[in-house]
Amino acid sequence: MAYRTPFRFALFVALLLGQTASAQPATAPWTDAEARAAARDAADQIARFYQDESLAARIADAIRIETARGTFDGAANGETFAARLLAALRAAHDDRHFAVDFHPAGAPPSAPPIESAADGPADPASIAWGRFLNGGIDRAARLAGNVGYLVLSGMPDAAASAERAEAAIAFLGQTDGLIIDLRQCHGGDPAMAGVWQSALTDGKVKPYGQFVWRSGAPPRLLLTPALPAAAVYAADKPVFLLVGPGTISACEELAYTLAERKRATLVGEPTAGGANPGRPVRIDRRFTLFMPVGRYVSRFGGGNWEGKGIAPHVSAPTRVALGTAHKLALERSAARPNHVLFGALIEREVREADFAAEP
Repeated sequence: MAYRTPFRFALFVALLLGQTASAQPATAPWTDAEARAAARDAADQIARFYQDESLAARIADAIRIETARGTFDGAANGETFAARLLAALRAAHDDRHFAVDFHPAGAPPSAPPIESAADGPADPASIAWGRFLNGGIDRAARLAGNVGYLVLSGMPDAAASAERAEAAIAFLGQTDGLIIDLRQCHGGDPAMAGVWQSALTDGKVKPYGQFVWRSGAPPRLLLTPALPAAAVYAADKPVFLLVGPGTISACEELAYTLAERKRATLVGEPTAGGANPGRPVRIDRRFTLFMPVGRYVSRFGGGNWEGKGIAPHVSAPTRVALGTAHKLALERSAARPNHVLFGALIEREVREADFAAEP
């Protein structure tokens, strides 16, 4: 499978769609020797591919030291070792994109380099996955007071998902304010985040960021695509994004860029802090390690949100962030024509609404 999506969401696609594994027997016994070999291989792969060369050396050295100390000895099985290795990686450097997975029957091959993946054809399996997930859209609804509400669980491949985003915006186009729920949005294709950004701004092609690669390959420029007018939410209507620790990667990209462009108000808690693109690599015989191999650089401010997350404009516990945003949306849309024409209905809807409850 070609990994067009340089975020951990791609790994889920590969595994769920049955990427072929090697012929390692499922009954192979677990040993300390395998644990040490896998840990040493992880250190070597990090030193070679991790996005920051100096950090890579530090993390790799830390894993080698832990291996020599016997930190990974005595694990009951591969799952236990994977958890220990992940803990050691994050202790060395708390990168939210690190992930270690155990494959009892043998790990799939390393994903190919992603530096030029965006130039290749869309992967059929990723497209099928994106369609199965309805483009990452879990819900589209009209809330009390004519406020739109979209729940996004991820950013599947843009080739499969862009038309779903366009349809969702068209469906909610007559609302007077829009809330997009990213509280459990776990990333995916950065191009899909670009689609949503275009749909919520001006629908025009615009560079907004780039990926700079550890390998030294030419940076990948990130562009918003051109969209038809019907797929663009009106610029004079307020947009609110619900964010929190469950907002990561490409979903953070959307929040970050819309905040930079002063198009959205972020409500909730700080996001996870995973900015950089990555891919899974095979370590030893039965493990995959997901790691960033490049870094995101904004074309607006030159920074990113790696390690620190994105702070909301309006702080609220994630469990009540929707109610907070809903009230703000009503306040900011109170002077719009619909509120004048249908004021009595809107007042009744709002009076009967339970802002403490999730819809």
